[in-house]
Amino acid sequence: MNINLIDCTLRDGGYYNNWDFKENLVRCYLDCMDSLNVNFVEIGFRSLSNKKFKGAFAFSSDSFIESLSIPESLKIGVMVNASELFTSDMSPEEVINLLFKPAADSPVSLVRFACHLHEFKDTLPICNILKEMGYIVGINLMQISEASADEVILLGTEAENFAIDVLYFADSLGSLSPSQVKKIINLLQKGWTGPIGIHTHDNMNQALANTHEAVHTGATWIDSTVTGMGRGPGNAKTEFTAIEFLDNNNNNAGLQALSSLISDYFGPMKSHYGWGTNLYYYLAGKFKIHPTYIQEMLNDERYKDEDILSLIDHLKKVGGKKFNYRMMETGRLIFNAEASGSWSPSEFVANQDVLIIGSGPTVLEHKGAIEAFIKKFNPCVIALNTNNILEDSLIDLRAACHPLRVVADLNNYKNFSQPLVLPFSQLPAELQKLLHGIEILDYGITIEENLFAFESTQCSIPIPLVLSYALAIASAGGAKKIYLAGIDGYGSSDLRSSEMDLVLKAYSANNNTIDPISITPTSYDLVSSSVYAL
Repeated sequence: MNINLIDCTLRDGGYYNNWDFKENLVRCYLDCMDSLNVNFVEIGFRSLSNKKFKGAFAFSSDSFIESLSIPESLKIGVMVNASELFTSDMSPEEVINLLFKPAADSPVSLVRFACHLHEFKDTLPICNILKEMGYIVGINLMQISEASADEVILLGTEAENFAIDVLYFADSLGSLSPSQVKKIINLLQKGWTGPIGIHTHDNMNQALANTHEAVHTGATWIDSTVTGMGRGPGNAKTEFTAIEFLDNNNNNAGLQALSSLISDYFGPMKSHYGWGTNLYYYLAGKFKIHPTYIQEMLNDERYKDEDILSLIDHLKKVGGKKFNYRMMETGRLIFNAEASGSWSPSEFVANQDVLIIGSGPTVLEHKGAIEAFIKKFNPCVIALNTNNILEDSLIDLRAACHPLRVVADLNNYKNFSQPLVLPFSQLPAELQKLLHGIEILDYGITIEENLFAFESTQCSIPIPLVLSYALAIASAGGAKKIYLAGIDGYGSSDLRSSEMDLVLKAYSANNNTIDPISITPTSYDLVSSSVYAL
């Protein structure tokens, strides 16, 4: 049986480094793939989306690909997210004509669509257009594990009537077993008579086993990546698939090139970025939670081990099959309705100074001075989330607003003596039940980009970042001065820094606010003073 291996390292691996691969790595990688007799290199995405910086492999334009030193015998593919065909002001046909020129004039020979089940029917006719342009065309069905048997058969039957060279399916949640892989292929074959491919994820250390079963059951196209580099836990490893499925008998030169490529480039990158399965990815696969939730939490220092486990426990109850970036990063899905708070911060603040305590290392470094400041000036002290560095009796309120953060910190809140300020009435009913027994002060919130406004029982902020929520509480309460401690800042490339800059810019644009004063070191553009000089 002839197996077509697509190595998609530069495409799938880009989720870790923003598709910004360096020239030396790419040159060695392409030579290595050629030495291994890999059939196709899926070099990246082909995309029109340009919302934030991504490297060249997120777009993989023909001009960029032509600038690379690609061995003559190596065939090049790109992937298109099918969703981009249907979210543009242009028609899908116009999008395709903008993304692709005839294959005879392009370095690309293979185009695959990453396609959710609900996009499948509308994507099929687009395959015909690309076939007429001379491309090899494939569809990669995502989350097929969530389709019923009848639905899988229907998918194959519908594909049979269109010009598709290979019908792929992805183990998107990393939850499939070899027996389930076999079942899916058998069902697809009831309607589809063409080649079948599989893209496996390694949440549960099943990527290679699932690939083996797929080939045994009749799949002739497989995917892999060098060291498994790919979204979440990653994929089947090219160093194993090349040995198992390619004609590499006595090809020590290819294997030596691959070994050097890993030692020189991908091994160090893996140590830095940390892809590969672990306890959390395994649980995500077991409970069908989208792996990007895990990847995002592992890359965010705000989430500790116990936080991640708590969030996994919550997501397995409420469902986490579909990753939603807005849910993870902004909470818009919960706070997009009209705010409905019932508590006014003036009950606590009432023309006092306010000190907001963040979680930066400087709180511990200057703990004694901060506590002395509180005892001397008696401000209203608001601790963010579960900050417990300072003496507990010095804290007046605790503030939290991000739903996932609240879930992660539930057990800690139950051990604190202070009231917890939350947009309680806007939280899901299940989460409200989990908060039973905790003293809650309900201050409402809505999320509106670039807006910072506050009223007696509710506020509008650009991001449900807890500092922005605490600033609104202090401002709505009529604070005389607002001091900050432990708002240290992150590196300039850290997403949290840009989020904080956005919040502070929106806050300062409101004429009714007062400039907060940081009394510990900070990298943000804030008025600063020293806790030791006050």
